[in-house]
Amino acid sequence: MAGMYGNSIDCLNVEESADVFFTRVGLIVAWLLFAANSVRIAVGAYIVFSGADLAASSRRYFGADTFAQEMDQSFAMLGVAIALGILAEISRKISYLKEPA
Repeated sequence: MAGMYGNSIDCLNVEESADVFFTRVGLIVAWLLFAANSVRIAVGAYIVFSGADLAASSRRYFGADTFAQEMDQSFAMLGVAIALGILAEISRKISYLKEPA
């Protein structure tokens, strides 16, 4: 069936410079999101294991109403960072496959 439609990678008509630019931006944003949310989760773990008041600490360090709300948001954004990183890696692999042999 591949011969019927041709190579699916050849169907992508994206300029190479724009493709590389958005791949690099995606990787940078993914790493920044991953690092920032890892720090937020680490601070949250420190607060939990230090025995401090969770409500007061969450307002003081995170600005959130509840500690659980902050951790939920941090883990969700960590998932977004991982998904964005995977998409950027897929884009990088596709750009390598598009290069002439």
